[in-house]
Amino acid sequence: MTLLHHLLDRAVADHPDAVALTCGDETVTVAGLDAAARRAAGVLAGSGVRRGDRVVVCVPTDAVVPALLFACSRAGAVFSVVHERTPVAALVHVLEDCEPAVLVTDDPAAQVAAVRRGVKTVTSAEVRAGAEAEVEVPVPAVDPVCLIYTSGSTGRPKAVVSTHAQVVFAATAIQSVLAYRRDDVVFCALPLSFDYGLYQVFLGVLSGACVRLATAEDAGPGCCGSWWRTGRPCCRRCRRWRRAWRGCCPGPARSRRRCGW
Repeated sequence: MTLLHHLLDRAVADHPDAVALTCGDETVTVAGLDAAARRAAGVLAGSGVRRGDRVVVCVPTDAVVPALLFACSRAGAVFSVVHERTPVAALVHVLEDCEPAVLVTDDPAAQVAAVRRGVKTVTSAEVRAGAEAEVEVPVPAVDPVCLIYTSGSTGRPKAVVSTHAQVVFAATAIQSVLAYRRDDVVFCALPLSFDYGLYQVFLGVLSGACVRLATAEDAGPGCCGSWWRTGRPCCRRCRRWRRAWRGCCPGPARSRRRCGW
């Protein structure tokens, strides 16, 4: 495995029917994620995205975002995920800094800002509706695949550049320590604009674990309420959702002990 989307290729060959992601009421298998990524790659290619072009993704967290990550990898492009609540002024800085070929957003104000700067815009609905395409741009592993912008707490946000080789190495190294398993459910309330939230997607594909995408509002009491309504635990090793309910409400330390972390 040398390129980011090779992680997904291997997962498709190994366990295509396993659940890769859940988000709200949506469930996506590994094969479904691969098909969505190929559709997204077709949309990007149709929008003129070529090797080395940047693609900024600024939409609410759902299954479209992971599909776009692997789509950019297939297209030889470089993705940058920006939190959907980022003010337009801060988004403008990102647009002017990385000069993307495409901005994926559903926000009208963001669309206007992009068009004024000559950046094409695509909506999440257009990504979902795209036709599956065979897009496979050969690139070396040292090509960049990801830009992660810093918070800007000590100045203007700056982009941290990661290559395919660096992302694949980091995901493999983290997995060697965390040892996610195929029967694990990983609850991810971190935004995918944050590096460790982003890497949960890669770790899930690499290990076969199911990643439950969520938001900060879904964590804490909201998370416990979701378990109660759906019967689906978000803790990695809880085998019984009632155990998760009893153990995880009191606090993180007690949760870890009862859930076997």
